[in-house]
Order: sequence, then structure tokens, then C-alpha cells
Amino acid sequence: MSASVLSHALLETIAQSVASHAASADLLARLRADYPGLYFNQCCDDDIPARLQPVRAAEGFDLYLLDTREHCSSLTADIDTASGVVIAWHSDGNDET
Repeated sequence: MSASVLSHALLETIAQSVASHAASADLLARLRADYPGLYFNQCCDDDIPARLQPVRAAEGFDLYLLDTREHCSSLTADIDTASGVVIAWHSDGNDET
């Protein structure tokens, strides 16, 4: 992907999709089908470095941008270089995994 197709408006739409299908076992497959060309991943918010701010915060999760231009993907704050989204689910305080 040579140029980012992400925009703040698209991130809002993605956030709405995540909120609507949060309980779905096939959430990532659904997002990948709905937004071809974008990468999606998910993790617990505890896995995100505390110094990073989400690009979009929502009830139950935050969205972060993913830069996949290099061999190893990395989180980024730059929407112009982002080619994906990480969904970071808020932990509920339980240590169960």
C-alpha cells in the first residue's frame, strides 16, 4: 500500500463497526472484509505502551494506528503512514486470560 487510505472519518466508521460487533468471534475477519487493504489486529490495552495515545477512544476499547511499511509492524501516531488499526480492548481489572 503506497499511500494511506485512513482518515479520521474512516477511523470513526471503523470504531462504530468495532462497537457494533465487539462480541463477534469473527470481528477481525469482518473488518478485513469490510475494509480491504487495511491491516487489523487486536490486543489488551495493557499491551500498548503507556506513552502512546489512542487515535480514537471508545467505550471498551481504543484504536491505535499501525505502520506496516517495514519488515516489523509498529504503532504510529502518523495517520499518513498508517496502513492498519490495532484494537486495544480495555482490561476489566481481572487478571484472567
